[in-house]
Amino acid sequence: MLQTLDWVIIVGYFAIILGIAWRVIRQKQDTSTEYFLAGRHLGWFIVGASIFASNIGSEHLVGLAGSGATDGVAMAHYELHAWCLLVLAWVMVPFYMRSKVFTTPAFLERRYSPAARTILSAISLIAYVLTKIAVGIYAGGKGLYDYLQGVQSYLAPPIFVVFFTGVLWKRMNAKGCISVLIVGFALGLFRMAVDTPVKLFQVQYPTGSFLWIVNHIYFQYYSLGITILTVLVMVLVSYLSREPDYKHLAGLTFGTTTEDHRRESRAQRSRGDIIASVILVICIVLAYIYFSG
Repeated sequence: MLQTLDWVIIVGYFAIILGIAWRVIRQKQDTSTEYFLAGRHLGWFIVGASIFASNIGSEHLVGLAGSGATDGVAMAHYELHAWCLLVLAWVMVPFYMRSKVFTTPAFLERRYSPAARTILSAISLIAYVLTKIAVGIYAGGKGLYDYLQGVQSYLAPPIFVVFFTGVLWKRMNAKGCISVLIVGFALGLFRMAVDTPVKLFQVQYPTGSFLWIVNHIYFQYYSLGITILTVLVMVLVSYLSREPDYKHLAGLTFGTTTEDHRRESRAQRSRGDIIASVILVICIVLAYIYFSG
């Protein structure tokens, strides 16, 4: 039963949100830079807080707590993977900045083709519905946090492959990218179609059957298998088709960066960035050591 203080907090929260929204609406946003990047005037703390806030949902506040109550801290190691953001910051961000894009699908358009952008946008929308909306709602009341991690691990590998191979290997082309997105997404959806009836509706496949075997493959092993397969597809299709126009890839891959590009990237780094990154890695390692026993 909500008390008076609860209602005051709820009303105050919505009043603050409405006030901020009204203030933003009245401000002019004439360019896409102002709309997506707030005119490039936000500090690191606000950017980091927005990433954290946009990632948190009922699957964390309730689902992760439920998993912790039943299984201990095992599922929390996903949240300790903050080093992944360091990889994005140190490896991928310089290429994003040079491409002058605001969204990840837009980067695929610059790197590969408009078709790659469209396909990734469609996959992202479907993945968001499956992982952040539908599963998020259930995870808040049925303790499906582990299932959410499985769903994300089935859909993430092809996206990871097209971005990292695209940056690390200039020979990768649009046909390879599109093939990877289609093949990887199809494999992920297939595994989800196999797992969902078991997890949500307690369906049992005949022991030893093909669907039973697929369902009993540990989800991280299945995700690793998708990753390896999609890398092979990317390389094979790219080398069997025409190489991309490297003039249009200037600054978008390691193989097409110039000394000026590298000098610009080094100029944007500071000693504080390096120290903060090292401290974060040390904290993660200490957390793993502490909880390993």
